Parts: sequence; C-alpha cells; structure tokens
Amino acid sequence: MFRRTIALMLTVLLGAAAVSMLVSSPRPSRAEDLGWTPTEIDLDGSVLSVAEDSFMLLATDGREFQVNTPLGRPEALSRGDAVRVTYNGAQTRSIPAQIVGLSVLSERVEGTVLSVTADGFVLACEDGRTLDVISSACVREGGSATVWLADGEVLKARGEVLSGTVVGLDGSTILLENEQGLLVEVLVTDTTLRLAEPVVGEALSVAYGSQMTLSEPAQLAAFEIF
Repeated sequence: MFRRTIALMLTVLLGAAAVSMLVSSPRPSRAEDLGWTPTEIDLDGSVLSVAEDSFMLLATDGREFQVNTPLGRPEALSRGDAVRVTYNGAQTRSIPAQIVGLSVLSERVEGTVLSVTADGFVLACEDGRTLDVISSACVREGGSATVWLADGEVLKARGEVLSGTVVGLDGSTILLENEQGLLVEVLVTDTTLRLAEPVVGEALSVAYGSQMTLSEPAQLAAFEIF
C-alpha cells in the first residue's frame, strides 16, 4: 500500500512538472511553426474606383482587390490608371479580397506618337523623354497616347480615346454619341479591358482597339472602356 502511494505521488508530480514546462515555454508564432518568412509581392493592374483610404484594383489576371492604403497613395490616382501595388502576400477571404498596399507606384506620361513599330510605338513625351513602348494599343503616327510606368517599366498604354454618352446597348455593341453628335458603334470583345459597365444615359470613355471606320455610324473595336 505504501509503495502504491509513493508511485501515485511521483506520477502526479511528474505530470505537474510537464504542464509547467508547457506553460512556461515560449510558443513560436505560426509563421515560425511553418518556417515561413513574409515576402513582398508586386501586383499590377488598373484602378476601378478610388475612396479616401483605399481603391479597387482589377489585376492583370482578372482578380479584383480592395487595396487599403494606410501609408498613403498617389494623390492624382483615378479610375483607369495603371498601378503597381506592393503588399506582403496576406489577403482577406472576403469578396473582393482586401490587401494592404505597402507602396503604390503609378507614373502617368502623355505625349505624341512619333512612329508605329511592329510591337508598339515610339512616344515623344511632354516632359522631353522618348519612350519605346511595347503595346497592342491602337495608335497612329502624330496621334496622342498615354503610358503608365512603374520603376521605368511600362504597365499599360492607351491610344486615342473617344468619350461620350451611351445612347444604346445591343449585346456586345455600345452605341456612343460624342459631344459633336457623332454616333459610333463600339464593339466590346473578349480582350477589351472593362473598367466600367456601360449604362444608357451615362458617360463612358473608350480607348481605340482599332481605327475608326468612315461608315455611318462609325465603328471601332474597344481596347479599353472606362
């Protein structure tokens, strides 16, 4: 009976000591458990809308994100601008997913097309620079173009733009009327970058995806709508 009592007491003491070690030992973080080191990730895309401390981003792979910007964002950022967002890889499971922008890069450059090349065009920028731009945007020699840069890399280019009011919708075709009363049938294709949804009676801008025809009404394919 005495031996059984001593054995029971030793068991209780050893168990208490094990619990004490578990409680007192520092628990590594989840990241340490997994051997994971946070990394910075670059995400390119176009701005869908802008709020005071965040903006909606349509990434180049088609995903949408709410980018929260506690550290600030470019003051002139607006819908249609191309940006490069750097974040730490963490995102919420909400729809759309939310990320925190550690930095937001977007330099908008406007100019005149000097020449059209096999894979893009040469742009004479208003600030005096000359850029060789690789892009499928529809431009013409002597016409205007806009390019967005991040660390000197071209994020997106946009050729001439038609702005007006949506006066009709028929499947993938938008009937747009500009300020001069010109009616244009705009064809939206699978490759069109859609940063806005056309609504009859509301304003819409279209970046050319093809040269405008001389037909009545005139026709063009949309490279981008915003």
